[in-house]
Amino acid sequence: MLNKAATDRKADGDQPDGRAASVLSAQTLPDSFPSVDALEDFMTTPSQALIDDLAAIEGDILILGVGGKMGPTLAGLAKRAAPDKRVIGVARFSEPDVKDWLVVNFPIME
Repeated sequence: MLNKAATDRKADGDQPDGRAASVLSAQTLPDSFPSVDALEDFMTTPSQALIDDLAAIEGDILILGVGGKMGPTLAGLAKRAAPDKRVIGVARFSEPDVKDWLVVNFPIME
């Protein structure tokens, strides 16, 4: 999981060429994933419902255990769904690569 996935993906959800990132829907479900990078990109693509729900809440988003098995993906999903909100990740970071991956892919650490 801690490969250099999607390093050219911008944190605001836009593609490097300026196109808006796709929103997850039944029509965008692939039959398979050609790479781990593609899988990680898919798993952090928000649905319109998630975008709407996170837009409706006030304040920042706090993710406890962001360094765990699901944490990095959840943090990336939250940041892509709500690019104007601050996503705060809390963890022991016993595996340093996790923090580095989060900072490179979704600048959520301060």
